[in-house]
Amino acid sequence: MNRTERLLALFLLPLLCTGTVLAAGSNPEPAKKTSGQPATKKSASKKPTQAAVRPTPARPPIYDPYVSGEKAIMDTARQCIESGRHLFVNFGTNSCDLCYTANEALSDPAFRDTFFKALIPVYIDVTPGTENAKLLESYGIDPAKGLPAMAVIEFSPQKATISRNGEYAAAAKKGPDAVRIFLSQFFPRPEPKSPPPVE
Repeated sequence: MNRTERLLALFLLPLLCTGTVLAAGSNPEPAKKTSGQPATKKSASKKPTQAAVRPTPARPPIYDPYVSGEKAIMDTARQCIESGRHLFVNFGTNSCDLCYTANEALSDPAFRDTFFKALIPVYIDVTPGTENAKLLESYGIDPAKGLPAMAVIEFSPQKATISRNGEYAAAAKKGPDAVRIFLSQFFPRPEPKSPPPVE
C-alpha cells in the first residue's frame, strides 16, 4: 500500500462510512420530485402579466446529479495527496440560490487563482432522496441549517474542517465577498520572516 492509499484508508474512509458504496462508474438516478398533489387546471380568467410570460433563463448547473459523491471525493482526495493541496468538498443542489451565490465567489480572478493553488474542489449534489444526500449525515452536516455546506480536508497534517451548522450558507447569505473571506481561512498563511541575525 503506497502513501496515498494509506492516507485515504486511515483518514478519509472513516468520514465516508455511510454503509453504501456505489460501484465505480455507476450512475444513480436522481430522485424525481413529486408534490403528491393531483394536477389542476389553471383558471383562464386571469391574464398573465408580461413578467409572468417571460421565461427565466436557466442557470448552468453547478452540481452533476449523476456523479457518485463517494467516488468523486476519493478520486479528488488522491489528487490532493499527490499535489499537496487540500480537498474542498462543496455540498449543495442546483435548486439552491445560496449555492450559486457561493459559487460566484470564484468569479474574482485573483481569488480564484489563490483558491485553486490551495484547494482542489469537488462539487457533490445532495438533492434529498439521492444516494449522495446520505453523505451529509456521514459528515455530520444538518441540511436543515442551510446549504451549501462544505468540508476542507487536509492530509498533512490530517485535519478536517466541516461546516456542520450552516456556517458556509450563512456566509453565502451575505454575498460573494463574505464567501471569499470565509474561504480564505483555508489558504496557507505565509511563513513569518525571521528577523535578521544581530551581529
